[in-house]
Amino acid sequence: MTNDVEARIDLQGSGAREPLLKYSLQEMRRGLKTSLSYYRAIYEHPRTPRLSKVLLWVAIAYLASPIDIIPDFVPILGQLDDMVIVPLLLFLALRMIPGEVAAECSSANSGCLPMRPL
Repeated sequence: MTNDVEARIDLQGSGAREPLLKYSLQEMRRGLKTSLSYYRAIYEHPRTPRLSKVLLWVAIAYLASPIDIIPDFVPILGQLDDMVIVPLLLFLALRMIPGEVAAECSSANSGCLPMRPL
């Protein structure tokens, strides 16, 4: 049985093996690009609730802002607040969006999108 690294073949078909890390980074980049286009479509949709738009902006502003609730120099808790607050804001924003709007935005972005929270 071959390991996962040996099983990856490059996209040009030359038969050379592609490292798993490079392949994973490409997948992550593609997923991030798709997710960002989905969030942008949701934000620009006319039937998206105003509170959802505000929460999306707050999440982006919190990520870009040098000001944190708990400063980053505090060990563990400084980084933990970023990993909790931003996903929570995104979850709340996506939770308020009607299902029809999410379906329209996902079909506009070829259907390869993050799942809508329950």
